[in-house]
Amino acid sequence: PIPIFLAILMGLQHCFAMVGGLITPPLVIFRFTVCGFPFCPPLEQYAISASLIMSGICSLINVAKMKVPFSDKIFGRDMYIG
Repeated sequence: PIPIFLAILMGLQHCFAMVGGLITPPLVIFRFTVCGFPFCPPLEQYAISASLIMSGICSLINVAKMKVPFSDKIFGRDMYIG
């Protein structure tokens, strides 16, 4: 078993890496390709917000078990851990 303090530190490290991975792509794309030299912070902020919101929605879909219409298949996790 992992000690609780080590588990908390590893969880924080994972959260920081996840947020960095979510924020970096829209920031780079909007800063260097879409907006060009005169940066446009409102579009960058919109892209980062959309990335974070879609990540949360996809996480909820992945955790929830939902039946696929007209099928006996299940979309999402088949087993809950916790």
